[in-house]
Amino acid sequence: FDDRYRQAQALRDRRQPFTFVLVGRFRESKGQEVAVRALARVVGRFPDTRLLLVGGAGQTGDQSYFNHCREVVDRPGVADRVEFWGYVPDPERAFLAADVALLCSPNEAMGRVTVEAMSSCRAVIGYDGGGTSELIDPGRTGLLYRGDADALADCMVRYIESPETARDHGEAGWHLAKSRHTTETYARQVHEVIRRAANSE
Repeated sequence: FDDRYRQAQALRDRRQPFTFVLVGRFRESKGQEVAVRALARVVGRFPDTRLLLVGGAGQTGDQSYFNHCREVVDRPGVADRVEFWGYVPDPERAFLAADVALLCSPNEAMGRVTVEAMSSCRAVIGYDGGGTSELIDPGRTGLLYRGDADALADCMVRYIESPETARDHGEAGWHLAKSRHTTETYARQVHEVIRRAANSE
């Protein structure tokens, strides 16, 4: 956590187009198409905005959905604003390359990607459902949306217009994730469950 914090702080003053990232295997349930369609709405007002799609289509991914997303991207004003990174073994590099992470899955369980983004001091815009709603504190560590690409685009615009808010939310998310989602914290919680179970017999 501390190493990622230092890396994130070193990048605070860099100059680059405002960049969003979505990490996950290509499946319809992950919402890459929603992210692309939201970006298409955003670039009309903020043409330099970028979107990084990080994840593969092999193995548990969906090649036909990946191909469909490529077709959706292939349109004027959008094609040159989306980067397909493919599979990367450690998504930390992708999170640090962006300003804000997107989580567009409406039925996410624990939301490991959300926590990984927070550990890299990145605010998260997530769909208001499943485990994502429990991980993001809206207005403090990120934003939640319900609905389609229009609702997501509205949240994206809020951060583009106020990048300092995105940075503040990212830092608050880092503190929250560090307090809740370290290996040591999980180990203590598991130990406590075992201790209580043993004492109840």
